[in-house]
Amino acid sequence: MNEQEKLRLEYLLADYRAIKDEIARRSNLQKAVLAALVGFNAWLLNAFVARDVALLHIVALWVVTVLVYIFHEREGLEIMRLGGVIRNKIAEPV
Repeated sequence: MNEQEKLRLEYLLADYRAIKDEIARRSNLQKAVLAALVGFNAWLLNAFVARDVALLHIVALWVVTVLVYIFHEREGLEIMRLGGVIRNKIAEPV
């Protein structure tokens, strides 16, 4: 292997590491948001059990659930896109 090929492989490896770290970060964000949703639902369940339910609680439940779903799906699609970058632009040239 000549110097140019070694340099190219170093760049590809650096890109791989950066994308892998980004995938891990986004995956951890998904987990954290789902944990926050579980915590929110536990808090809301407490209000339901205490029969202290207002329309605001129900609206908040729907809004938070929809926002978490949208966030989770968006991050999942981005993780799939980054996986495609690794598969098509990094693994293929190597």
